[in-house]
Amino acid sequence: LWVFAVGVSHYRNNMIDHQFADNDAQTLAAAMNEGESLFHEMKTKVLVNDQVTRQSILDGMRSFFAEAKPHDTGVIELIGQA
Repeated sequence: LWVFAVGVSHYRNNMIDHQFADNDAQTLAAAMNEGESLFHEMKTKVLVNDQVTRQSILDGMRSFFAEAKPHDTGVIELIGQA
């Protein structure tokens, strides 16, 4: 299982801030790694707040999923303001 999670809580315009988006992305990745799983191996990548740009998402997904095989399952979670 490959989990790529992005959460942006803090924006330049604080009128559109999301209180828990960064935490939700981190929590999803952590929850997928805990306990029993149907998947033999799990890999996670999380980007939050200042780490997130259009380019960091594109580059991050490209490099993160580069080693995924055709039979692998991928999850992409994007949390924030559109």
